[in-house]
Amino acid sequence: MNLITIINWIGTLAFAISGAFVGVKKRFDLLGIIVLGAVTAVGGGATRDIIVSHIPMVFQNEALLWGIIIVSSLTMYFSEGLKKFELLLIYCDAMGLALFSVLGAQVGISVHFHLLGVTFLGALSGAGGGLIRDLLSNEVPVIFLPGEIYATAAAAGAAVFYLLYPYSPDSALLIGAGVTFAIRIISLHRKWSLPAAGY
Repeated sequence: MNLITIINWIGTLAFAISGAFVGVKKRFDLLGIIVLGAVTAVGGGATRDIIVSHIPMVFQNEALLWGIIIVSSLTMYFSEGLKKFELLLIYCDAMGLALFSVLGAQVGISVHFHLLGVTFLGALSGAGGGLIRDLLSNEVPVIFLPGEIYATAAAAGAAVFYLLYPYSPDSALLIGAGVTFAIRIISLHRKWSLPAAGY
């Protein structure tokens, strides 16, 4: 199992947990929770793959789909216990964001995109699932909220991956993901935000 496969599994299941827990808080039924976990886990990556004319990776990996279904279902049944670990769920979401941002960037490099294209694919891959999750759960997407550095963190990690890739692809994956994760978590704790409209 190579590094990209490991990152894909960890990122997908981390996102599935965070998406399913939003469904629990919204009091969705089991199907709704599985759907919300699934779109959070694969929505960004599938959109990324369609843009570059690839068959979405998740549809080529049935084991990953079963993993999403199982993890989302378990999130529902253990939701009472998970409420005590909501900070852990924030970290799961940040981990998914970080890992999918570099996976998206890697796809961008594989189709010979340059810096801005790679950065866009990384941000889309990382934040796209969360965007779909928020729309389906009738929330303002977190990427648009003041006080939330989300897609920006994904874009930063993707850009770092692009710059480091020529020197060491594996190191670029780990460092790029680390940059996204660090920016997301530190921005939450320090309450960093981008400038917002004052109208």
